[in-house]
Amino acid sequence: MNPRDYSSDSSDEDILVRTGNVPRQWYKDFDHLGYGINSKRVAKPEEEDEIEKFLKKAKSKDWWRNISDEMNNKTVYLSDKDLEIIKRIRAGKYASNKITDDEDYFEKNLPYQMYPLSNHSLPKKAFLPSKNEKKMINRLSKMIEDGVIKIKSEKKKKDFFEDISDVWKFENTSSLYHPSQGFVMPKPEAPDNDESYNFNSQSEVSLRRLPKYEKLVEDQYERLLDIFQSARVVKKKQDLTEEDILPKVPSPEELKPFPTKDNIIHTNHANVINAICVEPQGDYIFTGDNAGFLFFSDIITSKVLLEVIIEDNIKSIQYNNMLSLVSVCCEGGVYFFRPKFLERRNQNPSLLTERILPEIKAKSTNSNRKNSTQGNEDEEMNGNKSSKELFYWKTYDTKKVKKSGLLFSLHRKQGELFNVSWHHKGDFFAVLSKNELGKSQVHVHSLSSLQNFSPTSKNKGDIRAIAFHSTKPHFYVCADSNVYIYDLKQQELVRKFVSNLYPINSICLHPLGGDFVAGSLGGKVAWFQSDLSEKPHLQMEQYHETKIKALAFHSKYNLLTSASKEGKVLLYYSKVYDDFLHDPLIVPLTSLKSFYGNPMNEVNSVTFHERYPWVMTAGNDKVISIWS
Repeated sequence: MNPRDYSSDSSDEDILVRTGNVPRQWYKDFDHLGYGINSKRVAKPEEEDEIEKFLKKAKSKDWWRNISDEMNNKTVYLSDKDLEIIKRIRAGKYASNKITDDEDYFEKNLPYQMYPLSNHSLPKKAFLPSKNEKKMINRLSKMIEDGVIKIKSEKKKKDFFEDISDVWKFENTSSLYHPSQGFVMPKPEAPDNDESYNFNSQSEVSLRRLPKYEKLVEDQYERLLDIFQSARVVKKKQDLTEEDILPKVPSPEELKPFPTKDNIIHTNHANVINAICVEPQGDYIFTGDNAGFLFFSDIITSKVLLEVIIEDNIKSIQYNNMLSLVSVCCEGGVYFFRPKFLERRNQNPSLLTERILPEIKAKSTNSNRKNSTQGNEDEEMNGNKSSKELFYWKTYDTKKVKKSGLLFSLHRKQGELFNVSWHHKGDFFAVLSKNELGKSQVHVHSLSSLQNFSPTSKNKGDIRAIAFHSTKPHFYVCADSNVYIYDLKQQELVRKFVSNLYPINSICLHPLGGDFVAGSLGGKVAWFQSDLSEKPHLQMEQYHETKIKALAFHSKYNLLTSASKEGKVLLYYSKVYDDFLHDPLIVPLTSLKSFYGNPMNEVNSVTFHERYPWVMTAGNDKVISIWS
């Protein structure tokens, strides 16, 4: 590239006006621009008014490319190449795109550069910021904060064309109609000379004898009609489509993997199955029916590894991952099992054998002695007695019982048990029960201290579901149509959620702990956000028709399932974001099981596999289906 192509030397150009560097304002009041090369005056061109400029802009889209050259008395049109050069110069780049900063314009490693001019080393102050400048900056910033120095905001230059409006825009429209504001209310007409004074043909003596205006009521009535028919609010029409209003929901094909078919079926039970539970590593499944049969089976081959008969109606089964304990809640008590094939997975084996079991044996021995000497029936009827007297522990030493893996059990003296829930640390577990009067109660027990307390002693309502928080010391209690959150450390009520679900009979917390879902006997499912509103974030009440039997979240995949009494198992895609700017994404995926009106196919329990996107269902059909 030749640098002379972009040179600013004016001697190489043929300039018409030869006035030198004289300011152009000197020729403002003259009728010429200056003198040419022959000492002749260069006449000024005819100036265009603003209307002509506006019409030119309306006709041509490239009007802004025309630039007036006063020195040559002509109009220059900027080409694309000229605009590219201007943009590069404004951006601080070279005028030509053929030149880059990577090229070397000077020679390196010259001989004279090997010998410096001076061997004197720079002082330390040369590498430190100036203290005087720092003091001056601090002083000016302090004066700006105190308001001594006021920084004026730059005023936006007003464009001349902003004030220009189309005067012929509403030429053909009526006076009462405006294209953007609709029908405008008309102004009342002023009275004419004849109506100003209602003189009759007869001469009047004085003004006080003049009669009233005859059309006063008629004019006021017409005025009220005009006001009534005119628009109160100006509404601009918006061209919106259904796609603009409805949220964008991904298709189910984009949200795979999720289960669609029952590939594995267990047919070990001969009675109605009430509860199922999957071991955290996903190798074993624990199931129980209403006749008291408890099966420990392999999840892939459906082989029964251990069969136990409790002779009681099994309500729920929960697994303690810290101690490798299987807790089975029946109507008469909670039984704790640890078969031999689960002993190697115990994370703290000494805690159970050396501390918890000896304390439970001592506790059960003392309670047996106390029961043999005196009865506690009168004390339990007293409402001011402690909740410690309601439960007692029991251990088993026979060989037959030890072979089944049964270690100990917890029983209520009077009443019935319904559900058990474990804390994630493995020490505390909660028991939902009813006393002899039919009132629901919740007690939190500790295996290390063998003590219990009731966080809901002041709560009123029928409690049907309980759950522990996954990370915080919070305890969720569902009573009637409300959900209560209790702080176990402070032993006080933290939050209360209100809904239209009545009554709430099931609850399931999201693995992250911020959200949870609840189901009711009426077939409604609601999604709650614990950190935001106290009301449901989303109502999913159009999918089920009867009682919600179970809810479950997957621990790794964004999946949620709900099972109802009519035999329908629905699967949802449920993604929860870490920030509060995005709402949870909930998309219905598919219906796994649907047997409407057939009581033999009622689903009682549902859960997910811990490692794979599988769903396990069980119910009145006496079959365990594994969907994958």
